[in-house]
Amino acid sequence: MAALNAVARRRWLLAALVTLVFAALVGRETSAAEIVRRLHAMPSAALLWTLLALALAGIPRAVRLRMLLPGKLALGDAYAFNQAYNVITATIPSGLGEAASAWLMRRALAVPVHLGLVALFVARFLDLIVLLGLFLVVVACGLVPLGDGGGTVVGAAAALLAGLSGVALLHVVGRDHVAARLESLAREIASDAALRRAVRRALGLAAEALRLIPDGRRGLALLGLTTAMQVLALLALLALLHGAGQRLDLAATLACFVIYVLLRMLPLQGIAGIGTTAAWWAIALTMLGVPTQEAATVGTVLYVAFYVVMIALCVLCLPLLCGRREA
Repeated sequence: MAALNAVARRRWLLAALVTLVFAALVGRETSAAEIVRRLHAMPSAALLWTLLALALAGIPRAVRLRMLLPGKLALGDAYAFNQAYNVITATIPSGLGEAASAWLMRRALAVPVHLGLVALFVARFLDLIVLLGLFLVVVACGLVPLGDGGGTVVGAAAALLAGLSGVALLHVVGRDHVAARLESLAREIASDAALRRAVRRALGLAAEALRLIPDGRRGLALLGLTTAMQVLALLALLALLHGAGQRLDLAATLACFVIYVLLRMLPLQGIAGIGTTAAWWAIALTMLGVPTQEAATVGTVLYVAFYVVMIALCVLCLPLLCGRREA
């Protein structure tokens, strides 16, 4: 426990340092007064469309979570949890957010931590598969001209998609064999000592989690739900971009989002995303031809607006989780 606490403290300290550095870098290209002015000028319709699109995106996402977890998880519970998950992972430093979300899933939904972590991991996996696939199709069709560094982004996206597809193929081919082997190893371990019992239980949980990961028709259904969810999320981003004065089309919006997602995978995240999130949006926008100063301003506006909308959805749905726990 002490070691885990030490790791958490180091992550928080690193996040604080990253926050200061990236906030300073973004601040060199824009100003607080300009950001406030842009936020003030944001049409209320853009925020309402963003809220509506993200609220609708939560429905296929909730259905997906239900399919990824054993048992009969209520749709409302899955929907509310996902809204809380968005805020948690946007606020807590990388790595700790997923752990905190799995803990919340256990406390609020009575889902074992290891199964919760597997469900969250598979959901992220599916998100990447769909987004990268759509992005590469759009680029291959010549719908989005990328600026400096575009080749690097396309190469990284292609390599990552190939790696994820390879993992998915290995899973489909060897899942049952690997799970059976883990269960066999668990049975061979004597339970006469605490450490051996822990190893035996860990192997059994790993086999259970492996069997939880879908394939076949369930896998295709999950890909369909993920695609619907991501299209709605892109419409939310499109509404905010238009509200901030950037008249990008849907293809460019997709490219912007994928570049942002790839950058966000870097092990750098400020506390509550301060500094880093705006920087990732700004870099994505500059690759689409937006001037640096304008990109920094719009990137910060996107960060603030998305965070406010996510908190609003979370607060609206929180009574569902609290009511379930009291029940």
